[in-house]
Amino acid sequence: MARTTPERRRLLNLAKLFLEQTDAEHGLGMTELISRLAQLGIPAERKSVYKDISALREVGLDIQTYQRAPVEYGLATRPFSLEEISLMVDSVQSSRFLTNRRSDQLVSKIKGLASPAQREELERSVHVEGRVRTQQESALPQVGLVQRAIHLRRQISFGYCDFGCDLRRHPRQDESGEPKDYQESPLRVVYSEGNYYMLAYNQRHDGIVTYRIDRMARIRILDEPAISNQLTSNFDGAGWASRSFSMYSGKTVAVTFLVDSSVMNAFVDRFGSAMVVVPLENDTAAGAELARVTTHVMDAPTLYGWVTQFGTKVRIESPAELARGFCEHLANTLTGYEND
Repeated sequence: MARTTPERRRLLNLAKLFLEQTDAEHGLGMTELISRLAQLGIPAERKSVYKDISALREVGLDIQTYQRAPVEYGLATRPFSLEEISLMVDSVQSSRFLTNRRSDQLVSKIKGLASPAQREELERSVHVEGRVRTQQESALPQVGLVQRAIHLRRQISFGYCDFGCDLRRHPRQDESGEPKDYQESPLRVVYSEGNYYMLAYNQRHDGIVTYRIDRMARIRILDEPAISNQLTSNFDGAGWASRSFSMYSGKTVAVTFLVDSSVMNAFVDRFGSAMVVVPLENDTAAGAELARVTTHVMDAPTLYGWVTQFGTKVRIESPAELARGFCEHLANTLTGYEND
């Protein structure tokens, strides 16, 4: 193996110093650059450092000269801005999918993309505290297994767990009392509400099913090819996720809501451009501004729960079966309390 020459070591370590220690506001003077290289056992002089800086600029590093006292050299354009790094840190820290240990590890790696001054700013930034997190350390590698199966277009087998009243994970069991094995054709991995989900085609029900990946266990990629048919070929993962609530599967239906303007923000956040809004004449007697909102949703209990939070501000107009199902859901809920 060829040995690294002193010139190459100097050039590579100089690039490392600029990437790890400087930004547009904080540079290093020539004397300090030579001193830091010397601490690494790399002799350097001004002429050679000037030559190396010129070479680094030629390959795309935006190293600028700042007329300060003394003159400084710094990486003016970093791969990520402070705002972008802060966004990545906040996203990791707010994820329910990651354990505290894994979250801390990822945040430490992300902060390594920042300059020392940026890292100080990140330490002072507001972070999400008290987030309920997964208790399974191996959840992130499981996402990789599912994604690999999708890439290979193979079926997978796995077990599935639920939490009991003892707050421990319990494998679902088959009729014989043994841990149950599932076999599905994975289609897409979706990140929703702080968790990763696998969307898969289930041959038995000829439909799309969902599983929370951190509750899956014993994942194995099988030799059997994933099932391909018209449903899987035309599957729209993004559209499916926008119609579902809490990733709960159900029958897709076109629905029309009568919506009070005071809760329209929630509909924009939930459906975005996947809805048609028709403003109605103001109900001056009630002092309300109303709109008719049409979109597609999945008929599932989680939809009813979402609508319930708005009280009288939202009403399901059509289809009639969905409105009746919602009324039955409310009646059954009230009955449970009346019995007390």
